[in-house]
Amino acid sequence: MKIKVFCIGGISTSRLVTKMQEVASTRGMDAEIGSFPETTFDTETNDCDVALFAPQIHFLLEKAQLISDPKGVPCAVIDRQDYENIDAEAVLDVALTLAKK
Repeated sequence: MKIKVFCIGGISTSRLVTKMQEVASTRGMDAEIGSFPETTFDTETNDCDVALFAPQIHFLLEKAQLISDPKGVPCAVIDRQDYENIDAEAVLDVALTLAKK
């Protein structure tokens, strides 16, 4: 499974992604998880299973869905509390739920 997390700055997102990779590994999942600037959303969603947005760019979700829906890539905004607490398990669970839809 390939999960991409989009943001503006990337520092908090990088920590979250690292923890998500650790959680996926302990769960025995074959997952590739990375963080990317929101400006690359159009091209980076060509090869992923799920796209997540950092809460600070929640306003881009509607536009992102216009790009990702035709590609069959579900996308969502990460819950602010999960993001701030770097709750990698909760965020990974959201991504897995999205991938099943």
